[in-house]
Parts: sequence; C-alpha cells; structure tokens
Amino acid sequence: MKFSRIAKSLIVHFNLVQLSVRLGMPILTARLAMLLSKSFNTGSKYNVLCLGRSIFDEDIEELAKYGSTLNYLIIPKFVFISIFNHYFSQMPLSQSHIKYHEFKGFNHEKEMYRRFLKALLSELSKSSGINAVMSANYVYAWQQELAVVCNEAKIPFVVLFKEGISPVYKGGDASQDAHDLLVNAYTNNKFIGTKLLVYNEKTRNAFVNANIEGISRDTVEIVGIPRFDRYFKLKTQGNNIVFFSFSIEDKARHLELSEEVLNEYIDKSEKFHIEVMRYAKSNSGQNVVIKTKRNIRYLNYVKKIAKNNGYSNLKNLLITNTGNVYDHIKNSFAIIGYNSTALLEGFAACRLIITPDFRGGIIHDFFEEYPNLANYAKNMEDIERIVSKGSAIAINNEELKSLLCDRIYIPDGQACRRTEASIRKAIDMFKNKEALEA
Repeated sequence: MKFSRIAKSLIVHFNLVQLSVRLGMPILTARLAMLLSKSFNTGSKYNVLCLGRSIFDEDIEELAKYGSTLNYLIIPKFVFISIFNHYFSQMPLSQSHIKYHEFKGFNHEKEMYRRFLKALLSELSKSSGINAVMSANYVYAWQQELAVVCNEAKIPFVVLFKEGISPVYKGGDASQDAHDLLVNAYTNNKFIGTKLLVYNEKTRNAFVNANIEGISRDTVEIVGIPRFDRYFKLKTQGNNIVFFSFSIEDKARHLELSEEVLNEYIDKSEKFHIEVMRYAKSNSGQNVVIKTKRNIRYLNYVKKIAKNNGYSNLKNLLITNTGNVYDHIKNSFAIIGYNSTALLEGFAACRLIITPDFRGGIIHDFFEEYPNLANYAKNMEDIERIVSKGSAIAINNEELKSLLCDRIYIPDGQACRRTEASIRKAIDMFKNKEALEA
C-alpha cells in the first residue's frame, strides 16, 4: 500500500505518463496506468475498465459494494487526456468536446491516436481481461476514438451519464425542462457506444428527443443513481448541520442568463451564505459545517465571505472542501443546499432538509412541483425556526416518493443492481455476436 502511494506520486511528479506517450510506448503507458489505477475485485469473471471522474468514481465504488457482480478498474482520466493532448496539441481540450467531430484536417492525428489506444487497450486487456469500458459522459473529446476502438474490438462501451438532476427553467412564455436544455447545450451530436445509462426518465426522454446520432430509445436505459443505494441503508443520525455550499454560476451555466439576472442570483447566494454563518454565531452549541466543492476556488469564495463579515473564527463553524458527501450526511441531522443532489441524498437518509428561498426568479428549484416537501429559509431566523420545529420526512411519504422517482428513478436502493444488470446485458450481447460470427 505504501509503495503504491509512493509509485503514484513519482509517476505524477516526473510526468512519466506524458513521457511514455511522447516516446510512443503504449505498453509502458498501460503499465503506468495500472499503477495509478484503483481496483475493486468482487470475485466476478467480468471486468469493467472505468475512465475516472469525480462523482462517477463514487458510483463505481458503490457498484462494487452493492452490485458486486462485476470487477472494476478505475484509471484516472488524466492518462487518456495526456494521450489526447499529445496528438491534438492544436485542438484545445476546453473547446473540443462538443466540436470534436466538426474539426477538419485532423484525420492523421485521429488515426495515430486510435492506433495508440488500440495498443493500450490490448495491453490492459492482457493484464486485466477487460470485458467492458465505462465512462461518465459521451461528449469527452479524449474518449471518442477509444469508443471506436472498443467497438472494433467488440468490447461494449457504456456511459453512466453523471448529469441530469436538474431544476426546471422557465424561459419567455413557455416552460422548458432543463434536461432538454442540458442535453442540447452540451451534446456533440454523436453517441459512439453501446448503452447510455441515465438517472431518470426526464433525462432519457431528453436524449431520445434530441435527434443525436447513435441514440434511440433502445440505446438509453434508466437505472437510477448507484451511489444513492447506501443512503437508503443509512439508519443512524449525526449531530451536525451541513450546508453544501453552491455556486450559482455552475448551477446556471447552461441556462444562458443575462448578466443582470446572474448578478442578482450571485448576490442572493452570498447573502444566504452569510445567514448560515449568522446562525452558527447565534447558536454556539450547534456544530455547523459548510462543505464546498473540492476545487480551492470554491473554498476561498466561502472563506472570503466569512472573513469579510467577521465569521472566520467561530469555533462551531467548519468551512471545508474535504471529506466525501456521504460522510458529511452520515454525521448530520440537517442538510442545507440549493438544487443539489445532496438534498436528495439527505431525503434518502431521512435528514431534515432546508433550502434557500429564491422563489419567484427565473431559476426554479427542486421543490417547484413539491412545495410541501420544502423548508424554505430566507435568513438566520428561518433556519432557527425550522431546526427547532422541523422533522425529517419519512421515505414512504407519497409526495417524497414522487419527487425521488422524478429525480432518481425508483427510490428502492437497487440502482446498483439495475446498472450492473444493464452492463452484463451489454457484455452478453457482444459475446453472443462474437459466437455467431465464429
């Protein structure tokens, strides 16, 4: 274990992956990738190679734990990005995801990239017996040729789409579902793969109706969210109030808001953060945790708000970007958040749910159609009232069940089983095709 950590550190520090790619040594790249990988062996004869990604990795870990009929190997995405960047140095990654198939004059680079990936996948298959490859999205430029290579090698390429838990956005005089906006805004208009697994029915319908090459109703399957299974099994409760900090810019990126409206929401967001800090100061006996996303800019944003308003040194207020969502929810009795998956995870874990009251604006929240489930708070006093009088909603509440079905499909703690069944079906389909062609 210790040696493995040292090896990973050395590989990253000395840019050994990038060096192996520049030297044209895919076998060495594959062996370095294996050293950087994280594996979950359940004793299955089937192995799934996963292209690492935040949140997606949590789904994979839960699949290994609660599905337990497949083995998983997670290779960090930067391995594949390093290969891509070597061959497509003139194609900026930040601009290439939805434009990859439109770029002209890169046929030679695509062929060289594909050849390298073939050798890489062949070596990984020799050491790990790859039966399927899985990713968190279908648009990443760095995986397009890998999907082609998998198809040629008769290895199913499955996407467990890690987006799609969206609020409703009202534009002009007509209502538009944000799922449609999300799919249309970020599509590359071409799906290369075997199966597209999604979290809910609205996301499936958005894909089916988007007229994307390679996607049909048969291609898209609803499975739910694998990482949610553990929350339905969580019976104990903690003592903290956890506020999952949010960035309005992130929440509204695909909604094309005007600068004026966006700034209005940014101001509301900052003021709400201050109200949570006020609550912590006025309730010194209550532990309050503000959990930001991992990137340091999110942490600095909240710490700056605390510093500018005199809340930096509260003993009962922890502002952090560390720890996983599950552990924070496990150690809580109340969850605060805005249009966040953490709210749904909190519901599944039977926590008290609080959300900022931004009603009446152009961004609608999770509770648009389920107002009886919402504990809306505008300020510290609202938070105090809710905490003192509120209680968690039982999972068998019909309105809550309806909300969860809308967002995460069937709230039964069986998403891992459905996901693995779909992957196994894809593997068997390829094996049957192979047998018929033999």
